[in-house]
Amino acid sequence: MESYKQNVEAILKAIEIAGGAKELAKKVGVSYQTILSWKNERIVPSSLNCIKIEKATEGKVTRKEILPNFPWD
Repeated sequence: MESYKQNVEAILKAIEIAGGAKELAKKVGVSYQTILSWKNERIVPSSLNCIKIEKATEGKVTRKEILPNFPWD
């Protein structure tokens, strides 16, 4: 399985837009600890969660910003 590098700046932007890590967790349907793990680069969001983040931020943070080298197309 190939691993992908995430853009932490995009995660931080999504947290800010959502009103905090707890709010982003609620909107995406993951735990607060998961958001912190993304923020601290312990784990990378799945492609499905990237899509959920994009929806939660109303497109202000895109899936391509979060995982820029993932084959989205």
